[in-house]
Amino acid sequence: MAPEAIVLTGVAISSVFGAGLAALQYFSNESALANIVHWQFGDLGKINWDQNLILLAVLAAAALFFFLKRWDFNAMDAGDEMASGLGVNTDMLRIASLVMASLLTAVAVSFVGVIGFIGLLAPHVIRRLIGNDHRFLIPGSMLLGSLILLVSDTVGRNVGDMLNWFFASGLPSFVIPVGIITSFIGGPLFIYILVRGYRNVDQG
Repeated sequence: MAPEAIVLTGVAISSVFGAGLAALQYFSNESALANIVHWQFGDLGKINWDQNLILLAVLAAAALFFFLKRWDFNAMDAGDEMASGLGVNTDMLRIASLVMASLLTAVAVSFVGVIGFIGLLAPHVIRRLIGNDHRFLIPGSMLLGSLILLVSDTVGRNVGDMLNWFFASGLPSFVIPVGIITSFIGGPLFIYILVRGYRNVDQG
């Protein structure tokens, strides 16, 4: 499929699931509706230790898979024909990678809600810092993504105290869900990375 077709397909699928979520909100009572809205914000405070263990097990399996396939991903960077010549089953690798990434994303989102842009932002930043070698790109993306999430959550939990200290306003302490922080930061930065990348391509 062409990139434009993939984007349009993603928009269509997003609209379908958005309609399903809207239907759930419409037929929910006030308590369930509040939980759905809060889940959409994304918040690390809702996850418990049992869920952490489940997420850790899925993360370990996914990380092991991607780390073991690091050389195959490097081969695919040279093209499917080159990778096939080196013994890589490119179709199966794509399907398996999609399944593992989708499983990890589904488990994480079901526990903490929608926290956007980390999975898009961290790999692009690491790729610009250390290059395309998946031996370093995969663990580097994991570490940077974790750091972005940790810093964003810390800022969201202390933003009320920081504003009170800065403006001496005496406002009550409040917490901003981490999903809001990552969207505010990640959205503009991701657009900047894309625009800069296209400019570099045009100049080259």
